[in-house]
Amino acid sequence: MNGLKALRSCWLLVAVLVASSCATMQPNFQNPSLQVTSIALLPSEGVQINFDIGLKVSNPNQQALNVIGIAYDLTLDGYKIIEGVGNDIPSIPAYGSEEFRITASTNLMQSFKLLSELLNRPKSELDYALNAKLDIGSTWLPALRLSDVGTINLSKPPTQ
Repeated sequence: MNGLKALRSCWLLVAVLVASSCATMQPNFQNPSLQVTSIALLPSEGVQINFDIGLKVSNPNQQALNVIGIAYDLTLDGYKIIEGVGNDIPSIPAYGSEEFRITASTNLMQSFKLLSELLNRPKSELDYALNAKLDIGSTWLPALRLSDVGTINLSKPPTQ
């Protein structure tokens, strides 16, 4: 019985050491940055509107990120307009950037709500937020949560 108790204590000590070393393996890890580089309308099928979105991820870390999947959404003035997932994502090199494209679908009801609000209360600007979760398939690091926020100017460009 004492041997079993000693074995349990040994395994507990190993588990604690492994867990504490995991917390210190990436002490200088920085979240990558995310940037929208392009948005293009794709041919529609029925009422579903699809977009081809170009993204750029920059990795400020000393190890490459082997991305196995992405989940994302785009919010305009608080309405989740576009959302989607993708799994054909390239590896992001260490201290490098990679551009890739994803296909996104619109949330039709949220789009109608935003359109209705804009028709009732016209605005010159819209706030946007792109949120993405990158799954790097690591047992040591959780999925990376990235965002890009800003304002879209809807007013007409100055005439010359």
